[in-house]
Amino acid sequence: MYYDPEFFCCQYCEEAMRQIPGFLRIYIVRPGDTLASIASRFNTTVAAIVRANNIQNPNLIFPGQRLIIPRMPMQPGPGFPRVYIVQSGDTLYSIANRFNVSMQRLIEVNRLEDPDVIYPGMRIIIPAQ
Repeated sequence: MYYDPEFFCCQYCEEAMRQIPGFLRIYIVRPGDTLASIASRFNTTVAAIVRANNIQNPNLIFPGQRLIIPRMPMQPGPGFPRVYIVQSGDTLYSIANRFNVSMQRLIEVNRLEDPDVIYPGMRIIIPAQ
């Protein structure tokens, strides 16, 4: 398993990564990054990053955005973290219930300072169960 303190991680992400050796990393977008430069840096494809993060517009990423970086082709199935895009009217409580995950786990995995502050379009990492 690869671990680099430069990447966002918490105890639940680390646990999920241990269960899927070498599958993914979490990367925080920096100013000047593009999906192509990120894909090149991590030896993956733009398409794989787009699928892993449910990105609607591959030309639109922003500094501070958390991206799942798959290290091999994306394979859907149980045990894989996913990304949920917050919709109007969503609360962290409703998202936790929808995906059968505790609010505390969502707060920790996403490093949310204020769980009452989520907004439409925000990407929330849903940890594997």
